[in-house]
Amino acid sequence: MLNHQAFAFQPSAIEAVILSHAHIDHCGLLPKLVSSGFTGKVWCTSPTRDLLAFMLPDAGRIQENDTARRNRRPDRAGEQPLEPIFTERDGTKAALRACDIPLETWFEPVPGIRARLWNAAHILGSVSVELAVGGLRLLFSGDLGPEHKAFYPDPAAPAGFDHVICESTYGDHTHKQATIRQRRTLLQGEIRQAMALGGNLIIPVFALERTQELLLDIASLLNAGRLPRMPVYIDSPLAGRATEVFGRYADGLEDMGRGKIFDHPSFHYIESSTDSIALNAASGAIILAASGMCEGGRIRHHLRHNLARADSTILFVGFQAAGTLGRTILDGAKRVRMWGRSIVVQARVRQINSYAGHADRDGLIGWIENRHPITGSLFLTHGEAGTIESLRAELVARGAARSIMSPDIGDCYHLARGGAAARRRGEPHESKSWRSQRSNRPGLAKHVRESSRQSQGGPRGASNERRAISRSASYDGCPTSPAGLREGSACAWPEAWSDGRRLTASLTATDRLPVTQFRPRAASPNCVSRERGWDRRDIPELRNRNHARPQSLYDYPGSRSIR
Repeated sequence: MLNHQAFAFQPSAIEAVILSHAHIDHCGLLPKLVSSGFTGKVWCTSPTRDLLAFMLPDAGRIQENDTARRNRRPDRAGEQPLEPIFTERDGTKAALRACDIPLETWFEPVPGIRARLWNAAHILGSVSVELAVGGLRLLFSGDLGPEHKAFYPDPAAPAGFDHVICESTYGDHTHKQATIRQRRTLLQGEIRQAMALGGNLIIPVFALERTQELLLDIASLLNAGRLPRMPVYIDSPLAGRATEVFGRYADGLEDMGRGKIFDHPSFHYIESSTDSIALNAASGAIILAASGMCEGGRIRHHLRHNLARADSTILFVGFQAAGTLGRTILDGAKRVRMWGRSIVVQARVRQINSYAGHADRDGLIGWIENRHPITGSLFLTHGEAGTIESLRAELVARGAARSIMSPDIGDCYHLARGGAAARRRGEPHESKSWRSQRSNRPGLAKHVRESSRQSQGGPRGASNERRAISRSASYDGCPTSPAGLREGSACAWPEAWSDGRRLTASLTATDRLPVTQFRPRAASPNCVSRERGWDRRDIPELRNRNHARPQSLYDYPGSRSIR
C-alpha cells in the first residue's frame, strides 16, 4: 500500500504543519511524518490540539494491533512480517508537537508567509486556512460545516482572493433542511416510540462530533421535560474522551441552553469492557456506541444482543456506506452475519437524516460566492469526480471565478496574481489507469504541489512569480482503516519549506480536508510541552471497509448526514 511507502518528499525539509482539524484521515499520518524526520510544529486551534492528544496515540495503537493480527494470519505464514505505518509512541510524539493559534489572528508559520485561521464549523476546532505569500492571497476551505450547525457559528472567511481551493464532498447533493428544534422533535418522537416498546434504543454513533450532538439534543429534551428520566449509556471510551474536550470549551459553544449537558445525571460513560458487557441484560435504555457504521467496536456486541429483540430499536443517525453492516441493516436485511453467526433482525430499524457535518451543494455555492471576487482560479477538490463536475458546471454557469477546475493527479499549474491558473506543460502526469481509478474509487487522495520562485527586485518581490500545483496519487482501497490512512492525510496541503529565495510547497488535497505545512518561527509559548497521560482506547471507526462514498472522520468519529 502507498501509505507504507516512504514519503515522496524529505520529511526533515518540512518545517511546520497547519492542521485544519482532528479527523484521523486529515491528521493521521502526522505520526509517520514525525517518525520520518519531521521536527517542526503543528499549528492548529486549541480544541484540535486537545483532541490530537488521544486521537493520534489511539490510532497508533490500532495500527500496532491490526498489524500484529495480520501477521498471525495463517495465509501469511513464511512471509515477511508487516510493519505498522506508525506506533502509539509515534502518535504521542506527534501530538506533543501541536501549538495552538487563536482564530482570525495573523501569524507567521514561515518567515515571509502569513497565515490566518477561520471557523469552518465542521467539527470542534476545525478551520479554513488563509495564506498571504509573495503577493498572493490564497484560501483553503477545509471541510465546511452546514449553516446553523449545533455548537458553532456559520463558516466564516474574508473575501477577495487570487485563488481558492474548496472542498466538494456534497457538491451534487442538497440536504433536507431541518432546524435544531425540528431535529429534536424528530429525536423525541423516536425515543418515545422506542421506550414504549420496553426494549433498548441502540444508536450507532461516530465518537467525535455526532455523539456530542446527540448528547446535546437528548439533554435538552430531558432538561425541558419533553422526555422522562431514563438511563443513557455512552459505550465508547473514545467518545468519552472527546466529550471531555467538548466540556472544556462548552462556554464558547452555541445552542447549549440551560441546565447540564455533557455531565447530565442521566448520562453514564462506559469505560471498561466488563461494564459494557453488563449492558447486554439492559432494557429500557438508550445506548450510544461506536462505530457509526457498525463495522467494529462495541456497537457490534449491542447489535448482537438486540437485533433479535422485537422490543428493541436500532436508530441510524449517520451515513451508512455500501458494504457496511450498518447499511445492510438499514436496507432491510432479515438476517445478518456476525462472528460467524446468522442473526435474525426483528428489531425496529429507524433513521433520522437531519444531522449533517458537511455543507451541501447550496452551502458550498454560498460559501464560494461570499469569497468574491476570486480574480484567479477556483480549484474544486475533496470529492468524487462526478460530484465535482456537477458542482463545477453550476459554478461556471454562475460565473463564480475566472476559471474553475478540478486538477487531475499530476497536473501542475502556474499561479499568478489576478490571473487564471495555467497548467504547465512537460510535467509528469498520471497514467490513464490512475484517471480511471480516480473516477471509480472515492477514497483517492490527491497531492497538490505548489512551487514559487520570486525574482529579485520589484514591489515586494512580486514580479515574475511562479506557482505550480501538481497532484499525485495515494490510494489503498481502504480509505478509512488505520492501514488505509492516505499519504496525503497527514501532510496535507500545503506542506511548505523554504530554500533561500525559492519557496516550495506541497499542497495535498486528501479527498477530505487540507492540513498546511510551513517553516515556523521560534516555538510559541502556547506550544504543547507538558507530558500527557494516555489510556487504552479503541477507535473502531477506523476499521470501516468497502466504502462506496468518500467518508472522513468528520464521519467517524464525527458527523455526516445520511444521503
